Amino acid sequence: MRTPYHAIAAILGSVILLIPGNSLLNTLTPLRGKLEDFPDVTLGLLGSIYFGAMLFGSLASPLIVKRIGYVRGYGLFAGIAGAASATMAYLPEPGWWLALRAIIGFCVAGLFAITDGWVQGKANNTNRGRLGAVYQ
Repeated sequence: MRTPYHAIAAILGSVILLIPGNSLLNTLTPLRGKLEDFPDVTLGLLGSIYFGAMLFGSLASPLIVKRIGYVRGYGLFAGIAGAASATMAYLPEPGWWLALRAIIGFCVAGLFAITDGWVQGKANNTNRGRLGAVYQ
């Protein structure tokens, strides 16, 4: 018999990969920027624009999910974030990096919003606490 845990196993597996990958990117971006001799102000803006875009992404992602659904939304956000992350290696210019970091922040917020919604959507009153604990 399938349990609610089976229903969220794929999304939890992707989050297990997303969190360390995103953390690594957040750590390595300013280090690589420093190696590329970006000004200190630009290095600070790289973090600020990421989190500003996360705020915007958390507000916009429910509209996107309503329009295209959880699965397509997750694929869209993951694909764009992955492409933007890979592009940073080929365009070590401050202007490009600021734009790409904004895109990544927007998409990561969408990924987390979809994950939260997906987990809550699969839960019922008897297992909501356990599913939330597994997710957290």
